[in-house]
Amino acid sequence: MKVTISILSVLILFVLGLSIYNFNSINFFNYQFKALKKNEFNNFEFNKELAYHRYKEIYNALCSLNNMPTINYDFLDRKNGKSNYDFKKLKGVTQTITERYSKIIKQYNKVKPLLSKSIIDEIEIAIKRERDLSRQLSHALYTGQDITKATPVSSLLNIKLEIEDKINNALVKQIRSLLKE
Repeated sequence: MKVTISILSVLILFVLGLSIYNFNSINFFNYQFKALKKNEFNNFEFNKELAYHRYKEIYNALCSLNNMPTINYDFLDRKNGKSNYDFKKLKGVTQTITERYSKIIKQYNKVKPLLSKSIIDEIEIAIKRERDLSRQLSHALYTGQDITKATPVSSLLNIKLEIEDKINNALVKQIRSLLKE
C-alpha cells in the first residue's frame, strides 16, 4: 500500500509540476504573442506613415511640375509672307527649355528616393542620353566645330522634353501605385 501511495504521490507531484510548467508556457507564449501583435501594429503604422509621406512628396513634386509656365515655341519670324528663323527667339526658347529642364531635374532628384526602382530605370536611361548629347554639344562649342553637324540642338531639346514627359508620367504612375496600397 505504501508503494501505491508513493507512486500516487509522485504522479500527483509530476502532474502538479507539469501544470505549473504549462501555465508558465502559456503565459510566456501569450506575452510573446502580444509583443508580436504590438510590433506588427507599430510596423503597420510606420508603413502607413511612410506611404503617406511618399504620396505627399511625390504629389507636391507633380504639382510643382504642372504649375511651371508653358514654353512659347514660336521662334519663327514672319516677314513678307515667309517664315524665317529668328535666332533671338530661338535662343530664348532654348534658354527657357534649359531652365525648365533644370528645375524638373531638381524636383526629380528630390523625390527619386521615394520612387520605385522600376519607374526610375527608364528615366535614368533618358537622362544619360541627354548628358551624352550635352557633352557632345559642349565639346563642339569649345573646339569650334559646327554644332549643327556635331549635335543638333533640336535633338537635345527634344530629349529634355521627352525626359520631362517621362518624369511626369512616372510621378503619376507612382501616385496611382501608392493609392492602391
